[in-house]
Amino acid sequence: WVAKFGGHWATVAMTDWLIVMAQLALTAVVHRARLDALWAAVDAKESRNVKLVATSLLSKTCDAVVQLSETFDVSEPSPQLAALLLQRTTPHSLLGAHFLDL
Repeated sequence: WVAKFGGHWATVAMTDWLIVMAQLALTAVVHRARLDALWAAVDAKESRNVKLVATSLLSKTCDAVVQLSETFDVSEPSPQLAALLLQRTTPHSLLGAHFLDL
């Protein structure tokens, strides 16, 4: 009986082993992706917190705080800077203006 079915059961066992290994590998990849996404979310939250703290501290010590983009465009409204420049202040003061042109 073993001689007759031994090769077949060996093939089944090998196939099962390969399926289990593939499942383990896939589980590891999914786990790593979830972990990376979690750390990215934590880093983003920490970055926002640092920005809020820095803005708060600067607002208490400076006449105006301006948020700039990589291209030196004003990325958040700055009514305090508009007032310092004797410009009309609105809820969207200077938003999108190029800082070097002010």
